[in-house]
Amino acid sequence: MSLPQTTPVPEAAATARPSHFQQEIEDRAQRARASIERATAEGEDYLAEVHLAELESLVRLASENDVDLPAARDYLRAQRVIDLTALEERAAAPSCGA
Repeated sequence: MSLPQTTPVPEAAATARPSHFQQEIEDRAQRARASIERATAEGEDYLAEVHLAELESLVRLASENDVDLPAARDYLRAQRVIDLTALEERAAAPSCGA
């Protein structure tokens, strides 16, 4: 009895589809942005700040897991909420405890 032959999947095709984590974090970032806009439109400044913090955390989590959220990053930059260059410089700096 022989096993059926499998066709190897080209690497580009295997990586073309986002992972479940990537899709979920992109969806959550999109929902957070919509919530920020809704809260701002309704004059709920504190709620908008809460959702901004959520979006900031999602961008940080995505970055730590090698997932890029360019639309969310650009949105935060436009809101002047987060200085991503400072985060990138800190990550690239040699650690002091070495």
